[in-house]
Amino acid sequence: QNQLSAWQQNNANSQSLLGGLLGFGGQLAALSDKRAKKEIEKVGELKGHGLYEYRYKGQHDDGKRHIGVMAQEVEKMRPDAVSRRPDGLRQVDYGKLFNAGRKK
Repeated sequence: QNQLSAWQQNNANSQSLLGGLLGFGGQLAALSDKRAKKEIEKVGELKGHGLYEYRYKGQHDDGKRHIGVMAQEVEKMRPDAVSRRPDGLRQVDYGKLFNAGRKK
């Protein structure tokens, strides 16, 4: 019972964090290229992927701090979740990346 309870709490926490990651306008694919970020600090992990807090650089800078993954890291483990934007920067499909039990 305790193990089940701990698993349920951990799962709820992961879902809450994932919901927060996906809370940026309902987009599943987000600019995740390390080259577009500054002030990068690792703050944790989710399902084996590093989570970082950062600000965007240049034209992408909205003045806010964000939390997310680095596309270059994700690409090593889950290349199917990473694509290139027309400007050449990488983006990560968070829905594909964190879809439990669907790794190929």
